[in-house]
Amino acid sequence: MARGNSSIELIDYQIRELELYISKEDEYSEENALGVDFEFMQHESDPDLYLVNLILTINGDVPKETEVLLRLRADLEGYVRVPSGCGTVYLRAYLVAGTELVYNTFRGTLACLLGQTAAKDYILPAVDFNRIAGIAPNY
Repeated sequence: MARGNSSIELIDYQIRELELYISKEDEYSEENALGVDFEFMQHESDPDLYLVNLILTINGDVPKETEVLLRLRADLEGYVRVPSGCGTVYLRAYLVAGTELVYNTFRGTLACLLGQTAAKDYILPAVDFNRIAGIAPNY
């Protein structure tokens, strides 16, 4: 993937697992609970390369017998290259930004997929990964 002006580079984004259920009965609703979990793993032979694993759920905690428009579980991966020699504080910020890249890439993928369904009006919301990770904004 293209690097652009960023200090990080997203490499080899993949959807590792995708479970998707769309109800034929329910109409579109803003009432969808998004769950986000992520972790990072350093590559064994390249210290500047990290695997970002991102797991997303939509209505994952809603009981199965409850009818909802949309249920989703997505296990996503992407390798992120960070600048060499960045300190621990910057490394964490770069990895969180890499997670945002994986998430935003999947947002587009999911929007294209859902455009052909009864859930066509659903778009994954913007997520503040810095807040989730407890990183103060740099503005």
